[in-house]
Amino acid sequence: MYQLLVYTTFMSQFERIYYIDKAIQENGRVTTREVARYFENSERQIKRDIEYMRDRIGLPLIYKHSIRGYCYERESTLLRYSNEKALIFFSLLRSILHNKEMLPLIDAEALKIVESSMSSDYRDISSKITYTASIADPPNYTTFSECCSAIKENMAITIAYLDGKNNSTLRTVEPLHLIFYSNKWYMVAWDLTKGDLRSFHLGRIKSIMQTSLPIVERNLEKRVALYMSSGFGIFHGEEAFRVGIEIYPPASYAIKQQQWHPKQKLTTHLDETGEVVVTIDIPLTHYSEILSKVLSFGSLAKPLYPEEFVSLWKEKVRDLAQLADNV
Repeated sequence: MYQLLVYTTFMSQFERIYYIDKAIQENGRVTTREVARYFENSERQIKRDIEYMRDRIGLPLIYKHSIRGYCYERESTLLRYSNEKALIFFSLLRSILHNKEMLPLIDAEALKIVESSMSSDYRDISSKITYTASIADPPNYTTFSECCSAIKENMAITIAYLDGKNNSTLRTVEPLHLIFYSNKWYMVAWDLTKGDLRSFHLGRIKSIMQTSLPIVERNLEKRVALYMSSGFGIFHGEEAFRVGIEIYPPASYAIKQQQWHPKQKLTTHLDETGEVVVTIDIPLTHYSEILSKVLSFGSLAKPLYPEEFVSLWKEKVRDLAQLADNV
């Protein structure tokens, strides 16, 4: 009963907040009397909503005597598309709810909280919005738990790890961060042998052994953040280098609307037939993921630079051609 009351309260308040914002955006002003009359509520409650919008959400709401109503002191886009964003997030959570791997962490109450942030007209169409989310690589929860314990206890661990060539090595590392990227879980850690940051795919960790070594304070927060954002994929190394890729139609029309990396450089030009060709330049820390990406386009994409990347791509194309000849 209490949960239902909280849910109803949140839902009602957000509907009023959404109404106030929409009225100001469309009409330039809103009055407490207007909102109170529409929702059959008291003006005192509407004033509390306005205070909440100003003090808790941070909206630049002021009362202007010249227009006898509330307005924004400056342009505000904070709530723009808030219903659409909430609708997408609601659909995502609903999709996760149907994935038994995530139960019982996400339940109907979590959906209700998100649902409460939508206005009633958007809730009415929520059943017609589907967000297909698949967890392609769920973690080994024992491995995940042991990594979390090491982070909580601030202790280094020794892992038996399979590298990309399926070679097993023992690595003593200081776990710093767990990240879910491209349907895979990774641990970002300080590798005591390499003396540098490294990332480890949790699915390749065969066993974990505790150590008596405390994690040394190295003030790596900024470096870890940079490490996770500096390249196309979450791979070995920290120093990023740039690669160039050329993509041809019809794939180019979709690519020019996409963002592969926040620091990408994207240019377009027309080929001899007037079709759009896209050139994309992005920072990388490793070739593996981007090589797979380029190969997935088939004859509609090729690498431009650096030469090492071009050579790797040519080698893979030759392997594919040989494989095709043997079919």
